[in-house]
Order: sequence, then C-alpha cells, then structure tokens
Amino acid sequence: MICDEDTVANFTNHSYFNLDGHDSGSALDQKVWIDADTYTRADEISIPTGEFTPVKGTPMDFTVMKTIGQDINEDYEALVFWKRL
Repeated sequence: MICDEDTVANFTNHSYFNLDGHDSGSALDQKVWIDADTYTRADEISIPTGEFTPVKGTPMDFTVMKTIGQDINEDYEALVFWKRL
C-alpha cells in the first residue's frame, strides 16, 4: 500500500521492565532520576497536546532521584487521567 497523502504516524513502544528482575518486588520501589524540566501534556484519552508542562514541584518531577511510586497517588491531572485508562 502506498499513501497518496501525508499521513500522521506515531510509532511507540510502552514496554516496562523491572531492572532489578522479575522476582525483586514492585518496580514502583525503584529509584529514578530523569534530567527533564518539562513533559508533554496529554489529554484524558492519552493523546499528546503538544504543550510542554514544567515538572518543578509536581509529581512528575524526577530531577532529583526518588522512587517511581513516591507521588503516584497524588491528585495531579496526568496521574488522574492515567488511572482512568
């Protein structure tokens, strides 16, 4: 098949790995550091809006090492949307 018009494609992979091994407990207990000041906001059905949202002071702030699950139950839009999916 050959496209006759420009086509938007989003090839993603959402694999998650527990880097300590499958018998090591929850991945939520692992510590993560991410060198990012913003993330791309998504809407309630997980479609990226293109808006860059600052992470400073939010549950999405991993600029200082913390466990993945530390703030996962916070009342924060991105986390609320994620839990609905």
